[in-house]
Amino acid sequence: MAKKPNYNLLKDEKSIFLNNRKDDLVHWHRFGVEALDIAQKNSSPIFLFIGSAADYMCDELATESFLNEEIAAELNGNFVCIIVDRDEFPDLATLYSRAALLYGHEGILPITAFLMPDMKPYYVGNYFPAKSDGDQTGLYDIIKELASVFKNDKDNVIENANKAWETLQHGSTPKESVSFDGHFPHPMAVMNALKEFQDSANGGYGPSPRFPNFSFYEWALEQMLEGMIDEQFGKHIIFSLEKMLMGGIVDHVRGGIHNSSRDANWQLPTFEKYLYNQAALLKVLAKMGLLYPSPIVFDSIIKMLDYLQTEMLGESGNLFSSQSGTSEGTPGLYFCFSEEEFEHAVMAENEEQQNPEIAENIDKIKKWFNITKDGNYTSQLNTIKLNHDFKEEIFTPKSWDLIRKVYHNLLSDRKLRIPPITDNKSVASANLLVLSSLTDVVQYCSIDVIRRTASQLFNKILDGFYDVFLTEKPDGGKTIIHTNTRSDTPTYLEDYVFFAEVQLRTYEITANEVFKKNFLDTLTFITKEFIDGEQVTTRRKRNDDVYAHLNLDCSPFDGPYRSAKATLIAIARRGAALFDSTELLDQLEKAKERLTHDVLKNPYPAGEALRALTYPDNAYKVLTVPGQWTSLDKFIKFTPYFMPRFVLNYHNEKEQWWKIVSQGKCELQGSGIDELVSNLTPKENEANLQ
Repeated sequence: MAKKPNYNLLKDEKSIFLNNRKDDLVHWHRFGVEALDIAQKNSSPIFLFIGSAADYMCDELATESFLNEEIAAELNGNFVCIIVDRDEFPDLATLYSRAALLYGHEGILPITAFLMPDMKPYYVGNYFPAKSDGDQTGLYDIIKELASVFKNDKDNVIENANKAWETLQHGSTPKESVSFDGHFPHPMAVMNALKEFQDSANGGYGPSPRFPNFSFYEWALEQMLEGMIDEQFGKHIIFSLEKMLMGGIVDHVRGGIHNSSRDANWQLPTFEKYLYNQAALLKVLAKMGLLYPSPIVFDSIIKMLDYLQTEMLGESGNLFSSQSGTSEGTPGLYFCFSEEEFEHAVMAENEEQQNPEIAENIDKIKKWFNITKDGNYTSQLNTIKLNHDFKEEIFTPKSWDLIRKVYHNLLSDRKLRIPPITDNKSVASANLLVLSSLTDVVQYCSIDVIRRTASQLFNKILDGFYDVFLTEKPDGGKTIIHTNTRSDTPTYLEDYVFFAEVQLRTYEITANEVFKKNFLDTLTFITKEFIDGEQVTTRRKRNDDVYAHLNLDCSPFDGPYRSAKATLIAIARRGAALFDSTELLDQLEKAKERLTHDVLKNPYPAGEALRALTYPDNAYKVLTVPGQWTSLDKFIKFTPYFMPRFVLNYHNEKEQWWKIVSQGKCELQGSGIDELVSNLTPKENEANLQ
């Protein structure tokens, strides 16, 4: 019998997520003009599957359904089937996750979308089992039903798809303005508005599952450092972060953080790790250490830097996008320990790892780590976490030294296991987020060795970014490639906004004028190519004639990483102060106004927007000092005093003058580093920082 030809077109894809599906029975197309042309010429509906290599449920759905002969036959016979790696086309993921919400499902991966030939959705969901059971309709039945209604009830299908498209185009968020006095509500007004959502038992806000909104915590920490948040609310912020850092959502053994927590107590993570989560936590830790110099904060930074260097850094200096949480077919198996496995690992049979102190204190150690026979995860496994009830015992020099030895032995044992896969794709925006976070560590961390380590890693990744993601344009200059797996993706706002931010932050820690010029040039490009009235478009406007799907207004909310629109407003406001010009910021005024009212309706998931909008214009100040001071230890140790409303600027004159300017007016000036420190030390002259 002749072998049936394979019409699956994924065998040459660089994306691990796509390449893993090359043997599916489904006739997959990659997303692009060719696949869309086939759908439109044949008037065929589209089945669109969007996922990620790190997401367990994406793999679960694909394995159950796309190797199933009946399901594949229905899909191949009735649809043009397109598969998308979320990292390669984030605008598609955003668009159809919003569509999933319209159809009563969640805006999470995987996304299973049924589309008209012009990409308008007529049904969108998430995970479905292959076959129907008593609780949930199966994908097979959904496919048959939706293929049938497209053929037999097309008028209604078109009408419903058009209505969904219209809602997606204009947004479902009410456009009413929010009334408030002054420039923007005081930070305490925001905290009071969220008070009823505080989880005083477990930290954080709202119920499980928990996705830490790190930009919100970063904003709160900055306002605490400015003295703008009352003690009771400040204590909740620190308590929340400490509960996370002690919880199972953090990988205590290797470093880094998992994507989210299934439970309210931060103990049961979804074990995958995404690069953008590491960047977000690193920024928070850098500033948390100024308020709460706990060993868990600084150790978390150290382990994060080592994790990025050891497991996520490619040979070209590019950082990988994610790591799965699944090994040997089981989520969490690599990360968890039974009680017996834990004891065996920490006591260590290897003489080099043995420590009599561990054996003597094994019962106490198990109590600290809340290791039990029944475990807190499947198959009597325990996630690795620290018990907050014993915080006072744990955070002593002697106990913490013992815990570090336990971590060392657990890591040695874990290295013998089969690890989850690493998605070695690199994404420009995620690499830039890490670079920005590393500048925060360099500026705000008080530990010299951590700053040096962060600086060395920063240099590697910055060089890698220029090599991997920047390419020459035919007309001169450079353009950013979104990912190293495809060269034909759109030009995305997120890449250019985060690139501009990195240029500004790099200038602030190096005094190199090239980065200052790059910052201005990139801002100019963004305002020309992505601004449309009050909208800040997700992709470059001139790409609209190539891609059929909607070019959405960038979300004001942070998720899965911080809002590029909010970051744009933040850096434009800092740029206006730096260059003493509001020209670029004026072009964003309508978008800034819209952002303000959107955020005030739901501030917790909009931390980056709070960071962009909280300060009035006269709070932004430019500190100009000699460029040579960036290598002066006394100045380096003083830079943590300057929160983001201060912009660091440099001159190259021999004289050691410095000045502080606000809205074009000099507020304070002097000569020499000693005079600067004397004038600006908060205890002596706190008013100068207001």
